[in-house]
Amino acid sequence: MLLTVIRNFLRTGLIFTMAGVLSSNKCRRFPSVQGSDSKYNDVIICGSINTAKHHLLFFSGDVQDYPEKMKAHRDNVQYLEWNLESTAELLQNKFNDAVIFVVKPSKMFLQTFSIYSNFVESNQEGTPTFSSEFGGFTHLIKLYSNACRLAFEDENKSTTNEGSCHRNEVESGCETDENSACLMSRRVPISIMGFSKGCVVLNQLVYELEQIDKNEELKNFSSNIHAMYWLDGGHIGGSRAWITDDDVLVRLKNLGCKIVIHVTPYQIRDPMRAWIGKEESKFVAKLKKLGAKIEQHVHFDNEDRSITNHFKVLTVVKPV
Repeated sequence: MLLTVIRNFLRTGLIFTMAGVLSSNKCRRFPSVQGSDSKYNDVIICGSINTAKHHLLFFSGDVQDYPEKMKAHRDNVQYLEWNLESTAELLQNKFNDAVIFVVKPSKMFLQTFSIYSNFVESNQEGTPTFSSEFGGFTHLIKLYSNACRLAFEDENKSTTNEGSCHRNEVESGCETDENSACLMSRRVPISIMGFSKGCVVLNQLVYELEQIDKNEELKNFSSNIHAMYWLDGGHIGGSRAWITDDDVLVRLKNLGCKIVIHVTPYQIRDPMRAWIGKEESKFVAKLKKLGAKIEQHVHFDNEDRSITNHFKVLTVVKPV
């Protein structure tokens, strides 16, 4: 067993544990975590679930993948420093009292374009079609709950069998003891953050707030949402990179969470996709008029548009 672990580490830089993959000093991979129905996503968890005072759920953009996948890609290797695990560690260093949950897209078209089809109706490039009834929130709530349980079990494996679930029990719906860290985590403040393409998940969740009074599970989960972060959101779909529907924005404002916007010229000054900047301006202006708790930050405004600065927005975000 030890020889196998050493061989795996020398080959990939990864250490495989019983519950997941220890991919760095702080991060652990949990492949194929179940959410709703037959939907699964890999989840990378960075930080201690035992001591965290805050949980941050993060949805990445195009190109971002596991480091070994990006190293092997002819084009994406140049953005290796923004791989999913490095990003998780970067965020954990900034949100140092939090545990970070990076939700990997279920598919990567051409190993480049993130497709969040478990959360929002998407075409093959990941361009979304938003609706109020897709079930993105239902999937997120169950995925998050199971990821918490798996992380708790992995972190406390020396005392397993008390207040934790084994993976096969999680997948069959095991409920842990009421005092376990997993269930207690439901009362920890939650922030949801999207970067670039990952913002489509946040948009879909906001559309689904229409169901909040009909769905007790959604109502309970959403009451824990402390903040939502949109980081340089955009996609190639031609419209609806940012929410501009008045009724939908009223529901976001009524959620009562903090709304944080970080953007760069890469998205909002793109001459080929001018609609992104126009929509972002409407999103901010309408929420301010509604009296929402919103803050907007424009970064690198005096510099040329660049994908480097697009990624660097991840370095300037901070807790609110």
